[in-house]
Amino acid sequence: MSSLSTFAAKAFQSALSTIGGEVLTINGGEEISAVLNEITDSQSYGDTGFTPLASFQAVIAIATFQADYTSPIRSYLGATVETRDRKFRLTEIISGASFVTLKLESISRSCT
Repeated sequence: MSSLSTFAAKAFQSALSTIGGEVLTINGGEEISAVLNEITDSQSYGDTGFTPLASFQAVIAIATFQADYTSPIRSYLGATVETRDRKFRLTEIISGASFVTLKLESISRSCT
C-alpha cells in the first residue's frame, strides 16, 4: 500500500469515528461499515403513473469490502443492498486503490 493510500485509509477511519459510519449488507451477506451520503428521493412518470425513485452513494474502505466480500467486485453489480431500513439495487461500482464507491438506486428502478 502506498503512503498516500495509507494516509487516505487513516483519514477514512477518522471520518468514520467523527461523522459516524453506517452499516450495509449486500445480498444479505456480512455487515460492513460505510459512509453514506444523503438519499435523493424523487419520482418518475411512467405509463402506470408516478414511480418513486431513490439513489445515493456509499464509500467503503477497499480492505473492509474485500475482507467480507471475496468475489470479484464486478460480480456484485445488480445485487440487493440493505441499509437505513431500505433495500436498494447496486447499479455502479467505482473501485480505486483505497476505496470502493457503490451507487445505490431504488429497487423499482431498472438496472440496465
